[in-house]
Amino acid sequence: DAAGAPRHRLGSRRLSLEADAPFARHLSLPASWPERMNHRYGVAAGWRDRLAAAPGLRLVVSPDEDTVDLVAFDHHPFFVGSQGHPELGSTSRHPHPLVTAWLQACGSSPQARR
Repeated sequence: DAAGAPRHRLGSRRLSLEADAPFARHLSLPASWPERMNHRYGVAAGWRDRLAAAPGLRLVVSPDEDTVDLVAFDHHPFFVGSQGHPELGSTSRHPHPLVTAWLQACGSSPQARR
């Protein structure tokens, strides 16, 4: 809020990626997916523009353009930070897209091939 107090975000929202996001193609992520939110933390406003300008860093912001929901590096096997809770949207038969992408990245890493 205006006083700087954290705003509690609770519920589900749809995250969408840019069509040209290399990390999304590399990880076989869909263009959008539902994400459950339950947090009071976020990226400080003073850092958002600096992070958005960093080469190879992608920010996925909330539909209201108020909160950074996901941060990823384009050229890293799997560096994705999410404000959501992918574990809450997963079952053994239907894992969350971020869980699937993480497992794919683990399986394709040089360490996994040893």
